[in-house]
Amino acid sequence: MAIWKGLFILVCFGSIAASQKIEPKPGPGTEINEVKGGEGDSAVWPLRNVAYGDVSGIAEWGSHSNGELFILHRGPNRWNEGCFNLSNVYQNLEKGPIQEDVLVGIDSITGEQLHSWGRDRFFLPHGLSVDGRGYFWITDVALHQVFKVDPASLKTSLVLGTAGVPGSDQSHFCKPTDVAVARDGSFFVADGYCNSRIIKFSAEGEFLLEFGRPTISGLTDAGNTLNVPHSLALLENYDLICVANREGEKIQCFTAGLEANSQAGRFVLQVAHPSLSRVFAIRYSQAVNRLYAVNGVGFGLEDKPIMIFSINVLSSEVQTWNPAEDGVVLKAPHGLTVSQDGHYLYVADLSPQPTVWKFENQDFKLPA
Repeated sequence: MAIWKGLFILVCFGSIAASQKIEPKPGPGTEINEVKGGEGDSAVWPLRNVAYGDVSGIAEWGSHSNGELFILHRGPNRWNEGCFNLSNVYQNLEKGPIQEDVLVGIDSITGEQLHSWGRDRFFLPHGLSVDGRGYFWITDVALHQVFKVDPASLKTSLVLGTAGVPGSDQSHFCKPTDVAVARDGSFFVADGYCNSRIIKFSAEGEFLLEFGRPTISGLTDAGNTLNVPHSLALLENYDLICVANREGEKIQCFTAGLEANSQAGRFVLQVAHPSLSRVFAIRYSQAVNRLYAVNGVGFGLEDKPIMIFSINVLSSEVQTWNPAEDGVVLKAPHGLTVSQDGHYLYVADLSPQPTVWKFENQDFKLPA
């Protein structure tokens, strides 16, 4: 485990100014190790299933001992250069939706498949979240829509956006990427590949506000500029909504507006480091007070190593782990989730061989 002393965090907690640089503090942190194939519970990991298409999203529901891990995949559909025209309209709608179940529930210990759902509904599913009541939230970049799915009836209880129609107003999205849901039912949507914004909705799906703006060449990169907001993490205990700014190669956190007299969208905190590269997914574990992130492949000739990042938001303690140093080869990580107790991390490897990796925090300790 390497601790990167060059990483800086820009914060605005209490009396700390937003422009102040704070060096990360080395500390006991979280050791991360792969759960490998072998006897007992770890016999199936890493999980590969030829029936899965590109694995784009992953989420766990319930405690690790009796919970399910849900995997979102794209069946035979692939996102390539010909999928969208210059107006961001998906070009393969006439071929019909994916005919396989795209949401698969597996036992989080044994990897045994328990449930599947979602055939004949989606075209290019992207983000997956499970809220505190067990509802599934799925984004589809081809449909430019967000879906809330009832776990009991497996029927959509809320659909936002117009199927196949991109837009940037209060009722349209353009390739939305992820959803984060608060305990009060209000939720945030990362929108997305074409719109550089985060939108907050009421529990009923009413538009409340939006924040963020595009990164414009030649202008100062302000705290609210976003370049493909790709993943969200809600830190309710700090009233923060954090954003994986993929092409900006950093994580930005804003007020979530969940506390009394708090307005959503005020820039608070930024995490950036040369090793972070294109950050694809972030998730927060309140159990261990850590924000986790995974980066991915870049467009340059000298891609940075794929790493898992562990960030203590308040202490500025940041640790990194390079899986390749331990023989774990991540090709194109796209999704990340953390078990309820913070003991396990799961990474969805998109392609070319869709894989779900399971990692254990060896230094896991219950909070005092």
